[in-house]
Amino acid sequence: MIGMRIAIVLFLIITMPNAPLAAQQSSASQSSLIAGEAFDQDEMWDAINADPALGRSKAMAFLEANDPPLSLDNRRRALNIIGVSFAMQGRMDEALVYAHQALDMAVEQDDFLSASRGWTNIGAMEQARGELAAAVEAYGYAVELSKQADKEAVAHDHTLTSFGSLLLEFGRPSEAIELLEEARPVLLADERTTDRASGFLPLARAYRKVGRFSEAESLLEEIRGFLDLEESAELTATLHCEEAQLSLVTEKPMQARSAAQRCLRVAQNSNLLLPEVDALTVLGIAAEFTGDIEKAKANLALAMSALDKAESALSSGDDATPSILERRLQANRLASDIAVREGRLSDALENFRLRIAYDETLDGIAAKAGSALDTFRYRQELDTLNMQLLKTEAEALQSRNAQQQQLIFGALALAVLLALLAWVLFRSDRAERRLNAALHLSLDRQRLLNADIQHRVKNNLQLLLSLLNLQSRSAPSESATVMKSMKNRVLSMAAVYNNLYADGETDVEATVSAQSMLTELIGQIADTYGAADRVGLIAIEDVQFDKATASPLGLLVAELTANVFKHTQGSFDLSLKAMDEDQFVLTVIDQGEHFSVGTNFKSGGGLDIVNELALQIGGTLEHQAVSPIGNKWTLEFSA
Repeated sequence: MIGMRIAIVLFLIITMPNAPLAAQQSSASQSSLIAGEAFDQDEMWDAINADPALGRSKAMAFLEANDPPLSLDNRRRALNIIGVSFAMQGRMDEALVYAHQALDMAVEQDDFLSASRGWTNIGAMEQARGELAAAVEAYGYAVELSKQADKEAVAHDHTLTSFGSLLLEFGRPSEAIELLEEARPVLLADERTTDRASGFLPLARAYRKVGRFSEAESLLEEIRGFLDLEESAELTATLHCEEAQLSLVTEKPMQARSAAQRCLRVAQNSNLLLPEVDALTVLGIAAEFTGDIEKAKANLALAMSALDKAESALSSGDDATPSILERRLQANRLASDIAVREGRLSDALENFRLRIAYDETLDGIAAKAGSALDTFRYRQELDTLNMQLLKTEAEALQSRNAQQQQLIFGALALAVLLALLAWVLFRSDRAERRLNAALHLSLDRQRLLNADIQHRVKNNLQLLLSLLNLQSRSAPSESATVMKSMKNRVLSMAAVYNNLYADGETDVEATVSAQSMLTELIGQIADTYGAADRVGLIAIEDVQFDKATASPLGLLVAELTANVFKHTQGSFDLSLKAMDEDQFVLTVIDQGEHFSVGTNFKSGGGLDIVNELALQIGGTLEHQAVSPIGNKWTLEFSA
């Protein structure tokens, strides 16, 4: 889509047939590709645009060259070029390998601007692979890094525009507006009118999506004032189509028809499939509105034909993109209206059913995007909290180390004086024993320091729990409830940590006993609610999980247990069984009233967290009402 410069290029290119892979060249033949040449970034980009495979071979030859070797900046640029060349051939897995290598180099060099661009590229690649959560996370990091680099930099407005356009395409216009409006001041200062229009057009579309029609119209008028309509056919067609769509929703059929005809001319002359579909659909709707059913049917047929071509070009595998689904929904509405006018009620009913299916699919895509965005924000909050804790810990450790150094120097000085005094005065075994005692004392202090470091994380978690307990005592009931939920989540992390690092265990490959961890966690949460007598049968097999599984599993059990205590008055049973070597099933059954997802879980709250945690361990959570009263939660997952 317009405004997603990198994502669009990658998305369109991956649908092209893969070029035949060239035979692997030897080091000597690769070196011959760059004989006598110096690395030039612009020339390398031209090379991969002309022939991705050949351009990639040249870039790899430069990487392997030792006479002279590439600078660090040029090595990073070469890695980027190789990654993009793979993406141009639809080989996203290989593209991501090189993109991450280039990103790592930028991070090592503290080059925030290059790191931001690297995350933007990775976001576009993940989006092309259909990995929405990874794309949202990548674009989010790109935005944060571009802010650190320079809020006035061109890279910042490109990153914001790309992220905003992604959210807009996946049905999150309100969140998209926040990012696109943040990019607007920088875009206004951009002398390249095509870049400015590429950022403004998604914002105008987002305004229309949320019903802010006057702002959308003003922004389109501003674009018409500075954009050279002869410079970019794609931007021109998109502008006319957006004008037509806005005229439709504001009930101006004549203006909509005129703008759609302008869009159609540009789209057909430049072979732009999606603008052609939009223009034909608007013309069909306008014709149906004025009662010209035959013209409406003709435009609908042409729109469906163009849409089939666009879907073949843009969709990856069996899944249609959101932009295709949205256009099918609009065409289906037109077909339904025509069927009603002609009295074909059965056809109208069938079209109505298709509309419901398209709406549900688009709603599901939007919900997935929202969940990915919420998860990223939640992780950002955790990162911020961790950074604050680490900063406090580092300051305390620095102060403690300074004191300890003074003690060590004092102890060493004393040991030297004692040794000299013993050698001069006594020269006896007594002096040697005193010296050994001093050295053993210093060693014991070092061991105590190591033990203190091992328990520092536990102490910090306990401090956080104490602060939450203290704050909740004077907080309003609603805030106290939120703090209690936060406390339960911290308790689950503490339970995982206690089991991972029990008896001084520091092995990174350590595993957690599910029986010990979950039993401890349930007891702590029950104590929080004063409901120890409501804990029923706890049947947990003695299985071991690694950190990657234990942490989200503990958080998930904490969420479910806390919700039982909050929303029911009865007891509950919990079981964890191994179904296979790496397949497990978790079951929670309570005796409360039947749960309602809309009543007992807030959007973006407990249910979203529980479902996201279930996905992290490769499972799905299912709810079933138990007759006559009670609820059963079942999670099947692998580890």
